[in-house]
Amino acid sequence: QTIVKEGEKVAEALDEIHVKKGQTIVKEGDLGDCMFIVRTGCAIAQKAGEVETIEYKSGDYFGELVLKDKAAKNRRQATV
Repeated sequence: QTIVKEGEKVAEALDEIHVKKGQTIVKEGDLGDCMFIVRTGCAIAQKAGEVETIEYKSGDYFGELVLKDKAAKNRRQATV
C-alpha cells in the first residue's frame, strides 16, 4: 500500500507534453530543470559534432543529468 501511495505522488508531480515528429525537445547547452520520460513513440539525441545518435523508446528517460550531476551545471548534454 505504501508503494501505491508513493506511485500516486510521483504521478501527480508529472506533466504530460505532446511533441510532433521532428520537433526539438531540448537543445544541447540549454539550461534545464527537468527530465523526460518517453511514453509513446521515440526521441533521438545527438551531441554537436558527433555522427552517433541515441534513440529513446517508450519507457526510456533522458535529461536526468541536469538534476543529479553538478558537473553538468544544469546544462543539457545533447539535443533531443
